[in-house]
Amino acid sequence: KLTAGTLVSPLIAAYKCGVMSDPAIRKLLTRVSFVGDDSSRVQARGEAFARDVIPGLIRPVALDRIAWHKDRGDRVVVVSASLDAYLIPWSARSPSI
Repeated sequence: KLTAGTLVSPLIAAYKCGVMSDPAIRKLLTRVSFVGDDSSRVQARGEAFARDVIPGLIRPVALDRIAWHKDRGDRVVVVSASLDAYLIPWSARSPSI
């Protein structure tokens, strides 16, 4: 992984300089981050991240607002550029979603 980081560092610099778009750098870094991992390992890491990390990142006021919408009968849709490996498990686990 260290070698991969070294290889992509010029592309990260290009992103920082505005030469490479956000979606392009995200796709590249995601690919490099998970190279060699099988899908079950990626899924397990995503589920652990959804369980252990995401709850500490979500502001309570945001969850309260989602609950408010659900109480009104509104349909709540999660739209994100995040990986489905952790977004889907988090959405399924979160009582507000």
